[in-house]
Amino acid sequence: MSVANYNYMFKFIIVGDTCKKLFTIYFLDVGKSNMLTQYTQNKFRGEHEITIGCEFMAKNILIENKHIRIQVWDTVFIF
Repeated sequence: MSVANYNYMFKFIIVGDTCKKLFTIYFLDVGKSNMLTQYTQNKFRGEHEITIGCEFMAKNILIENKHIRIQVWDTVFIF
């Protein structure tokens, strides 16, 4: 589907920490990138590189004969 072939476009931004800290232990996988991959590609990645900056994915869906493009940006908040 080319850029001109959708009726509506929605843009979402996922914002969150790069890692969780529990007491003095850091857990590096918060899950934003996995959630994005699961939604756009219907896949789960058990391991992946930490997102630096932002990551972008898109998905096209059809609802009531309307083509909808959903763009999702996975951004990083560094504390």
